[in-house]
Amino acid sequence: MLAIGVTGVLSAQQDTIVPFKKIHVADGFSPNGDLWNDELFVEAKLWPNKTGQEIKVDIKLITIKDSGGNVVYESSDATQPWNGMNGEEKCPMGTYYWTVTYSFPGVEEYSESGMVLLIR
Repeated sequence: MLAIGVTGVLSAQQDTIVPFKKIHVADGFSPNGDLWNDELFVEAKLWPNKTGQEIKVDIKLITIKDSGGNVVYESSDATQPWNGMNGEEKCPMGTYYWTVTYSFPGVEEYSESGMVLLIR
């Protein structure tokens, strides 16, 4: 049984309070070759449980879609950032929509979604 509160989710399996927002994705990036914000990273946060041990967030899948709903990037490797390409083609400037599916020990998978602005 899980109890959902304002500050997070209480996991009865591990007696762990897990806050919402366990991942971070920037609001924008500019893959223009200047080596500054050229790639979009998904950062997983570590959260302490009641005993002070950190809980590792395991990213399962990163999907990025264009405004038409077409997948332009998908990866199960969180260490691989998106470089603004769709295969060998540069994606045009605009808004893209990301979904990240993740899990952590003792609790089922979750998804978070948002948007990112690609600036060229």
